[in-house]
Amino acid sequence: MKIEDIKTGDIFLSATDSKIGKIIRKVTHSNWSHTGIFVWLWGELFVIEAEKKGIQLMKWNDKKYNNGNPKNRKLLYLKPKININEKEIAMLMLPYVGTRNYDYIALLEQIVYQYTGKWLGKKEKGDNKFYCSEFVAFIYNKINSKYYPKWWEISPGQIYDKNIFTQYI
Repeated sequence: MKIEDIKTGDIFLSATDSKIGKIIRKVTHSNWSHTGIFVWLWGELFVIEAEKKGIQLMKWNDKKYNNGNPKNRKLLYLKPKININEKEIAMLMLPYVGTRNYDYIALLEQIVYQYTGKWLGKKEKGDNKFYCSEFVAFIYNKINSKYYPKWWEISPGQIYDKNIFTQYI
């Protein structure tokens, strides 16, 4: 994957061998435990993602990602099938950076949902807290309400919807 091929609004899915990564993959029956959205700012590639400190903006060349070759982490890159207005999606995402906390409660609700098939959390969630895939699905739902109508129920493995995204090759 060439960094120049990545556009604002593209997504990555990752899998780590951390304890929490393994738990998320096992509970959700998926190969993926984390997701984020790319954004180009000031000529540099960044990732916007929900982490334990909330919605964060991280440089792609940060040691966490090592320019797309992180240690002990598998990556899948997704490109939206629709044309994305890069400025518009950046303006949708950026106001959440540093202003929203991580949604630990919804993460627990996600675990219950994966085991029971019943969502026990709020039906029309607000936008004050997010876990990673919840944030990505929320942003894409803002672009088109047909995408992820129940964005609060989405796990990392469910982000890859073949009707919305194609994999980078």
